[in-house]
Formats: sequence, C-alpha cells, structure tokens
Amino acid sequence: SYWFNGRTDTRIRDAAKMAIGRAQALAPDAAETQISLAVFFYQGFLDYRRAMEHVDRALLAAPNSEIAWYMKANIARRDGRFEDSVAAFDRAIALDPQNPVFLIQFVGILTSTGQFARAASVIERARAVDPASLMVRLIAAMSKLAVGDVKGAWVEAKDLRSFRQSVR
Repeated sequence: SYWFNGRTDTRIRDAAKMAIGRAQALAPDAAETQISLAVFFYQGFLDYRRAMEHVDRALLAAPNSEIAWYMKANIARRDGRFEDSVAAFDRAIALDPQNPVFLIQFVGILTSTGQFARAASVIERARAVDPASLMVRLIAAMSKLAVGDVKGAWVEAKDLRSFRQSVR
C-alpha cells in the first residue's frame, strides 16, 4: 500500500515493518520472511542493495520460489542491471509460466533493452494466458509504439477505449 499510495504515508510502511517483525520472530530464515523484507526495502526505501540481500537469502531457503525470482528481476531492473533482470524473469516465468503479471513485467524490460521480437512473443504468451487482460493490451500497444507501429498501437488502444466506454 505504501508503494501504490505515492510513498508518502509512512504509517503504512511502519505497519508493514511491524508485521514483518512478527514474521521474523516466528520464522526468520523462511523464504516468505526474506521476500517480505526484500519488498520492504525495495518499495519502502528504494534500497536495492538491501532488498537484493534478502531476495538472495530467500533463494537460499527456496531456490524454486517464483516470487523470489520475480522480485530479483524487479530489483535488478530498478538497479539498472538489465541482463540480470532478464535472466531472473526467465527463471520466474519458467517456474510459473501462466503468471500474466510476470509476463507483462517481462515485456517491459525486453522492450527497454531493445529485444522487440522477444517482447512480441511474450505478449502473445500473455494474451494466451489472459485474453481479456487490459494490461496485456496496454503493454502490447506500448510495445508496438516502441517499434514505430502506430497503426498496430492504435488497434490495441481502440480496444482499451471500447472497454473504458463499456464500464461507464
């Protein structure tokens, strides 16, 4: 909530820290506790070094945790380590190939690093997993714009406008 509410209400961050403190008292080395700490430092303080330390501890406890790999990908991306981010997204998606959030986020890093053909392939995978997803259509439109396909982006955007008008 702290992250999505503009990072201004420190009471939300403080409440998260209290909850994490309870998790640490019960299971300090558990992957879930370490992932929670990683998210806390990543979203609460933009402290990528400390966040990555906790993700790495989570992966020691649970090397096949798709959430830990997903967090590793996001932290590496924010920290400017794009190759590490791509590798971590590859691992997260291998562990949870049907997760549309992972796929959508992966498209962002692929597009940012100029891997447009691979991004298009991942968009189609995401579309197959969740055909009604507005986020998939939005990221598809943005990816089409990134390669100069204005007409294709407009087709995707029209779909988005139609949806918005239908929920009014």
